Amino acid sequence: VLEIARDAAHCHAQEVEIQRCCCNIITWLTGDYGDHAESRSQLFAMGLVATMLEALAGHLQMGVVQTVALEGLSLLVRDFSDARADAASNGALELCVAALSTHPADVSVQRSACAAVRDLATGEVLSRRRLVALGAPDLVLAALVLHVTDIDVQERGLLALLALAEDGQRVPLLGVDGPLGGIAEALGPYQEEELDEDTDPMALKRKVIVRSALAAVSLHLPTRLSARGGVAAALAAMRTHAAALEVQRPASAVLRRIAAVGAGHKLPSSSGAAVRGDIAARGGAEVVAEAMRAHGASSSDLQESCCGILGLMAASGLTMRSDLVALGVNELVVRALQQHHSAVELQVVVCSTLCSLGLDLPESQAQIVELGALPLVLQTLRASADDERVQVAGFILMQQLAAREGCAAVRAQMVELGGLE
Repeated sequence: VLEIARDAAHCHAQEVEIQRCCCNIITWLTGDYGDHAESRSQLFAMGLVATMLEALAGHLQMGVVQTVALEGLSLLVRDFSDARADAASNGALELCVAALSTHPADVSVQRSACAAVRDLATGEVLSRRRLVALGAPDLVLAALVLHVTDIDVQERGLLALLALAEDGQRVPLLGVDGPLGGIAEALGPYQEEELDEDTDPMALKRKVIVRSALAAVSLHLPTRLSARGGVAAALAAMRTHAAALEVQRPASAVLRRIAAVGAGHKLPSSSGAAVRGDIAARGGAEVVAEAMRAHGASSSDLQESCCGILGLMAASGLTMRSDLVALGVNELVVRALQQHHSAVELQVVVCSTLCSLGLDLPESQAQIVELGALPLVLQTLRASADDERVQVAGFILMQQLAAREGCAAVRAQMVELGGLE
């Protein structure tokens, strides 16, 4: 059946209804059949990726064709690097961006295009760079804003942004106007160049020059998202779909990436503070706290993202820390550790966040102790004795709580609980 559909689509390339039906059949059967690596290899060998790309290129203005072809493309390349690379080299990235920009009001096209962007970008550094250069993040953000009530656009769009921002990489501004764009275009081919430092004395110097120049004309993607309305889009998704964990998880993860702007990067010191101030001004702390209350027990990933956001906000200054403590986030963060005590990544984030929430705030430190943090942290230290990150974050928190003036009772409790051992 797949071969018949493929051949029919090829023979009747100009017939919209045949294209729609053939792409639909391929998409349905791919969804049922393509769950295993062997199946994906067989589907790829049949040339079905090319069928979808031909339909997309031949019927850009037809939303019904774009929807089913993008959906099929997404399924065919998902978790299969050979198919992703083949699709990218044959124009899939450009076709996804064209679909997003040509059909902004068509919710079906936007759903499928966001899914295709996500699956093409996942695990592919060069494809991510190219999609960013083509303007995919801005188009996905526009889809999130325009279709804020559509749960599928929100979930897929937010996951697409996470895929584009994978590893927090810096991305060259290829394709932009002006001299910076020209510099980036000229340097682009050299960034992956293999230079032999043993046979070429100038190789190391050229590497340094190229990388420095690329850094000068690049932009950290979360910074770009924050400047283009990413904070508002993520918070709108969380507010509008408060009961939907499938939206809350990627939305909080995107917001955490944006909140981390300026943390650990060589950016102006004011940039990160401004972003986190924007999150606070838009009621972000309240939205994050509500997500933790509603879905805390269901997802350690959500809790990790939310605790990370609160920790970054708390580290921005005493005033913001005080506001967060007054909002009751200490209880939520301690509860997160209690609910997911075996999640190592969450353990690190919770200990770091509690440190930030207690910094220079004795009343906050006292509240953290009263909420039962000490036995939980000690339990965490014992359970993750081999994880250096947990050990460092946990003992820094213990030191902060024990060093507070007039807290002999806290130190006694640590000893009683086996803290010395």
